[in-house]
Amino acid sequence: ASNEKMQLLMEQVILGKQNRFGRSSEKMEDTSQICFQEVDGTIVFFNEAEAVYDLNEKEPDELELKSPKQPKRKGKKESDLSGLTVRRIDHYLSEEELEIEFGVNGWKQLPDAISKKYHFVPARVEVEEHHIGVYASKTDEHMVKADHPKALLHGSLVSPSLGAA
Repeated sequence: ASNEKMQLLMEQVILGKQNRFGRSSEKMEDTSQICFQEVDGTIVFFNEAEAVYDLNEKEPDELELKSPKQPKRKGKKESDLSGLTVRRIDHYLSEEELEIEFGVNGWKQLPDAISKKYHFVPARVEVEEHHIGVYASKTDEHMVKADHPKALLHGSLVSPSLGAA
C-alpha cells in the first residue's frame, strides 16, 4: 500500500513539474469558435479592424504627435532655492583631528563641499546650507571630509523634517 501511495505521489510530482515548467503551446480545442468574415469579396481571418473599417472614410489630415520631451533646464535648482532663507551650518575638523590625520602642517584646505537641503519648519520652509570642510594631504592623494549628516535620499534636497511633514 505504501508503494502504491509513493508511486501515486511521484506521478503527481512529475505531472505538476510538466504543467509548471514543461513546454506549452496555445492549441485551440474548440474549432467552432473560429469566425471567418468576407469583406469586399475577400475572406478575412481574425482581423476585426479590417472587418469593421469603413473603406470610404477619408484619412485624417494631421496625425496627433507626442510633443518632444523638454530637456532639463540648467540652474532650475538654484532658482527654486533663491527666494528661501539660508541657514549656514559649518562642519569642519578641529586642528587636533587634522594633525592626527595628516601630521603637523601636513594638510591644506580645499574649497568647501556644499550640500543643500530643504528644512521644513511648520508654515515655512528654509534652506540649510551645510559647508563641509574638505582637506587634502600636501604629500600624497589622501583626502578627508569633515563629518556631516547624511542625506535622507541621495542627491535630494529633502531633509528628515521635510520628509516627516
